[in-house]
Amino acid sequence: MDSKKTILIIDDSNINVVLLEALLFDNGYSPLTCYSVKEALNILENITPDMIILDLLMPFTDGYAFLKIIRENNKTKGIPVLVFSAVSTSEGIKKATDFGLVDFICKPGDMDNIIKVIADFFHR
Repeated sequence: MDSKKTILIIDDSNINVVLLEALLFDNGYSPLTCYSVKEALNILENITPDMIILDLLMPFTDGYAFLKIIRENNKTKGIPVLVFSAVSTSEGIKKATDFGLVDFICKPGDMDNIIKVIADFFHR
C-alpha cells in the first residue's frame, strides 16, 4: 500500500468498533472511530477520510439519516461508504444502496471479506 488510507468507523457497538479498528490497523489502514452520527459529523468537519464503514442501526440518528446528510454536502458527498450492518431486509438494503455504496455487508460478516472489499476498492 502506497500510503495509509484513513477509514472512519461509525458504529454504536464497542465490540464492533474494536474489532474493525484492529482489522483495519493490522491490514495497513489508519482507522478513526466513533460511536454516533453526531460524533461522525463533528469529525467530518475537520477530516475527510478515504472511506467510511457505517452501521445503519444506531440510536438517536441512524445510518440512513447520516447517508442523506453526507450525500447532500459538497464536502462529503464523494466519500466512499461501506455499510456493515445487521439490516437484512431487501427494503432496508435497497434504501441504503440507493445512496451509492461501495458495498453492503450484513452482520455478522466475514472480516476477510470486509478487507477484500476495501482493498479491491482502493486498487481498482
